[in-house]
Amino acid sequence: MEATRNEGLTPIHRTDVYREVIDRINTLIEEGNLKPGDRLPSERILAEKLGVSRTTLRQGIKVLESIGRLETRVGSGTYLCPDQVPQISIQDIDIDRKGVQDLIYARCSIELSVLHAFFVRGRTPENLTSLEDLLKEDEQSGSHKLYAGYRYNFRFEEAIAAMTGNKILILQQQQVHALWSYVWGKLGFIPRRSHGYVQHRSILDALKDGEEELSCIYMRRHVERDLDALFGPEAEK
Repeated sequence: MEATRNEGLTPIHRTDVYREVIDRINTLIEEGNLKPGDRLPSERILAEKLGVSRTTLRQGIKVLESIGRLETRVGSGTYLCPDQVPQISIQDIDIDRKGVQDLIYARCSIELSVLHAFFVRGRTPENLTSLEDLLKEDEQSGSHKLYAGYRYNFRFEEAIAAMTGNKILILQQQQVHALWSYVWGKLGFIPRRSHGYVQHRSILDALKDGEEELSCIYMRRHVERDLDALFGPEAEK
């Protein structure tokens, strides 16, 4: 049955628009408007509701297909797949120092696994060039900031994961990124854009030089950098 309730879908206005398409479709699913086996509204209707082109909409759908969230059937439409992996919920996170420490530990584990998989499968000249281009775009556009709805820009980390081709890591990373954005936004913390760019640059330089251990050190520093800024050493009493 095709879902007909599309309340809350309003046109999108931002540069990294296909990521917002993914967020909006996930919101539609998670609010209960779509159930496993349901068919999404037609491509034309979804594109009009979101205020994006069909090409951009297809980009978002392809990402959701790659992680097993959606399935496109030729001549029939796009359907929500049955749940295969438990989804992490924001209710699972206590927004205090310990909760944030747990989240940092989980994100470090995933991001370091992504880096290892990148060295095994994804470290090609073409992919390194793509990461360089992406980093230059972020530097010029000033995209290291919180978007509406507590959404960070994780393009750099998620591009590395996509280059590994490991769907499980991609899904885990996207879940923890969504939690990260929510928790940091609720705490009202916005990191300085220049810091994010410099840290990403260090990681990329290590990737280019073939230094896996060094890239992991830089990634860990990047993930752990905000804890004391949020709570301060005195919060450990």
